[in-house]
Amino acid sequence: MRRFWMEPQPWQDDQMEVRGDLYHHLHDVCRFQVGERFELLETGRAWLVELIRVDKKSLGLKRIEERQLPKLNRPYIHLVLSCPRFSTVDWIVEKSVELGVYSIQLVVSDFSFVRDLKGVPAAKMERWQKLIRQASQQ
Repeated sequence: MRRFWMEPQPWQDDQMEVRGDLYHHLHDVCRFQVGERFELLETGRAWLVELIRVDKKSLGLKRIEERQLPKLNRPYIHLVLSCPRFSTVDWIVEKSVELGVYSIQLVVSDFSFVRDLKGVPAAKMERWQKLIRQASQQ
């Protein structure tokens, strides 16, 4: 069963409309058709959904079942990373999530590429969050 991460969104009578990146991934990349089923994941919960409508910029989903996700098994792996070049951080974040790392902490050392973590642009932090979501779907 395919699983996809989603941002918290409201359900209305067990139905939801999906737009944006998730729409693009489901419609253009996975090419899902009406009637197909998959799981949507949110923090601590999973929903089995069915695709009921495909529009030009949105998808209609119907919730079939909801379940709690089990807690991750211990030991948790925490990665402390002396901040290298941003392109290298992209790769490390992606591979670490795929391998099951629980958390990643950037630190500054004498040989870090970045000398102050306040210098990390907000756009980079958003990109890393996006990479985490995408890698967790692998």
